[in-house]
Amino acid sequence: LSCVLITGLTWTVEAMNGMSTAFITQSCENCSNMVSLVDEYDLRGPRAYISDATITAFMIGNGFGGTFVSKAADRYGRRPVLISCFIMLALLGTLAAFSPSAIVFGTLRFMQGIFYTLWLVGCSYVDFSVYFGMAWVAGYCLVTPLAMLAPNWRWLIFFVSVPQLFTATLCYLFVPESLHFLAIERHEKVVGDWLKRAGRCHDNVADIDPSTVVSTRQEEVSNLFSELWTHKRFLLYTIVLIYLWNCDTFIYFGLSLYSTHFAGNIYLNYLLVGLVEIPAYILSPMAMNRYGRRVVVALTHLLAAATFFGLVFTPETAWIRTALWALGKFAISCSFMSIYVYASEIFPTNIRNLSIGFCEMMSRIGGILAPYGRISPILPMLVLSLISVIGGVITFFLPETLNRQLPSTIRESSERH
Repeated sequence: LSCVLITGLTWTVEAMNGMSTAFITQSCENCSNMVSLVDEYDLRGPRAYISDATITAFMIGNGFGGTFVSKAADRYGRRPVLISCFIMLALLGTLAAFSPSAIVFGTLRFMQGIFYTLWLVGCSYVDFSVYFGMAWVAGYCLVTPLAMLAPNWRWLIFFVSVPQLFTATLCYLFVPESLHFLAIERHEKVVGDWLKRAGRCHDNVADIDPSTVVSTRQEEVSNLFSELWTHKRFLLYTIVLIYLWNCDTFIYFGLSLYSTHFAGNIYLNYLLVGLVEIPAYILSPMAMNRYGRRVVVALTHLLAAATFFGLVFTPETAWIRTALWALGKFAISCSFMSIYVYASEIFPTNIRNLSIGFCEMMSRIGGILAPYGRISPILPMLVLSLISVIGGVITFFLPETLNRQLPSTIRESSERH
């Protein structure tokens, strides 16, 4: 239970860190008294691209981190790498608060992106998706009061960075190393201790032979790369999931970051666009269990496409624009959370973590492009609508996984469907 609670907390602090950019890179002419990065360094007109570049730098760093951190985790273990990443996020965030220029700030945000480790504590089960989704929303919404209290962007980045140290401490005290890593490294005695602790809560785990777990994991990993590119159907699934992850990342961060650019109270607009995720994370698991994974992912993309197309014809000052924006955010949030579960059921057991990590790393391409949706008032909506339609259509190339036995190998995944 403590591991689940702490894992949820990591989603909260990661949301605070990632989404604080919505206020840091926004000109706060209609904020309370906060001085943003744009205000301090006059990043307007021909210099406006610099503020967007700091967001892009964070996403590029996250893409690099997907490779660098994952290799470190495979070599040294998930637990020490996770703790180290939280410490580095806190340290780099504190340094960013003292940045003497926007360029230095962007550089430090790039370095923070490398250690942004949400994929290490990803959500792969329907039962936990609601909890982790709510933890993310809590962090997302906490940015609002912090932005209202912070006198300038320096204090805001400091406020969202310090909690990383608290999270690192909790992980050190209560979170064990992953069974996956221990099995691959053939730590049979430690695996036995891990299974004994798990057996206190799950009777069906206590009687598992540790040597069986170790030998099975070792055999699966040794056969992984020899099979990966020999099954074209599985390759198709991977390409579709990479596109969907990119699509959802691009839309999610684009909608979230641009919410502070609406007419009216930017705090209320940002909070509203965040709160719509609550019903999304409650309803999407229910819908997935009733109608299936494929239908939910496809229809939520098509719903998002319809709302974005409607925004093309909606005046900037109309209240319905905010409503359509929130509906689009609801739809894409449903899809985003569903993708985590759906992908974990499509990818076979022996490469599940590797494949999901790869998809998330590739999705940073969408995150890199997200801030540049401000270039034109109409073109971004058309682009969002188009990529959502494509996402909804190609989802039907994926297999349905509801109430079906999950594949253990790539061969099973490609031949079963």
